[in-house]
Amino acid sequence: MNTLKTLLLALSVVLLSANPAHAIEGDKQIHLLFGSLMGASGTIIKNRKTGMLLGCGLGLLKEISDANSDKHTVEIMDFAYTCGGSILAAEGIHRFKLRAKRKGVVVEWMAEF
Repeated sequence: MNTLKTLLLALSVVLLSANPAHAIEGDKQIHLLFGSLMGASGTIIKNRKTGMLLGCGLGLLKEISDANSDKHTVEIMDFAYTCGGSILAAEGIHRFKLRAKRKGVVVEWMAEF
């Protein structure tokens, strides 16, 4: 399972850095932001897997909806940015830990390789 998580995370990073202009188009920024919000929300509410599935699932539903619409076109990169954003956010949120201290809050971030 760790190999799968590593591959998904690597794929997300590659997709997000694959733009030759080194800038993300406005439409793709919205997909990335929405995916990130869904990934973070699902992770906070339940767990990392739920966050990833929520963002990727909604991204897929959006593209299916686009396929059935005369006003929108299906773009695989829209799905990639939505799903990639949810994976990155879910992994990032999963690794954060907040601990209350007497005189403040300690924020920890864990990275396992």
